[in-house]
Amino acid sequence: METGNNAVDILAEQIISAVSACLETASFDKTKQGIITASLGSNKYSVRIEGTVYTVPSCTSTTYATNDNVLVLYVQNDAKRKYIIGKAVS
Repeated sequence: METGNNAVDILAEQIISAVSACLETASFDKTKQGIITASLGSNKYSVRIEGTVYTVPSCTSTTYATNDNVLVLYVQNDAKRKYIIGKAVS
């Protein structure tokens, strides 16, 4: 019986892996958390997201300070179309 359980475990791992890969490239809005590293003026900020720093415009008139946790919206999961949408609640 142990062989049957092992096969089910392997199948489950493969399904999870396939679904995760599909979700990474799916074209729907995605929100990630980032940290403000600098204010660049003109409502643009340097934001560290998952270890990389990007220049990201804010879509609100809110002013952010260095080290603020913010939410960044990726429109249709497109890394070229990202906007700060507000502060993250911690």
